[in-house]
Amino acid sequence: MKKPATKFMTNSDGDPVPVKNVQAYDRLRDRKVRAVYARWVKARKIVEGVMADSIKDLVELQGARKETGNDLGVKGNFSVSSFDNLINVQIKQTYRIQLDDRVRQARELMMDYAKGLAERVGGNDGHAPWQRAKALLTESIQPERGKAYIIVAVKPDRQHDAQTIRLDAADCWPTA
Repeated sequence: MKKPATKFMTNSDGDPVPVKNVQAYDRLRDRKVRAVYARWVKARKIVEGVMADSIKDLVELQGARKETGNDLGVKGNFSVSSFDNLINVQIKQTYRIQLDDRVRQARELMMDYAKGLAERVGGNDGHAPWQRAKALLTESIQPERGKAYIIVAVKPDRQHDAQTIRLDAADCWPTA
């Protein structure tokens, strides 16, 4: 007669532990955490599909809009509404501004210029350093493309403001 196989769970050190030696709470905790994880993975895949389908539709609309001669918006931003104007969908592109080490040099030049002006009230001698400092500051700015967002807003009717549909887990917290 065959002996039933012993089941194991892996502990935090990666070692197998016979299930019979694992406390009931730890088995329950493991099952519940894995159930939450599985739900989140499933939801993530659904949201990724929603995003992919939405982007595909919006890119198609951008192409159609371009064919009509309408400009596509600036810096990756795009907005389109339903025919009745009750639903609005936008792509919003965010940017971050990074400053490199030239900003320190520009600050020093500007401070020197300001000190010079204070000493020579009304003098023009510091104009070139001030212009160089401004140019360094402008050159030091390095915009980086951040994240792009799709924003979907709907008005229940023309008398109300649009409400954004938020796909944010924290926003979905049960009220009860």
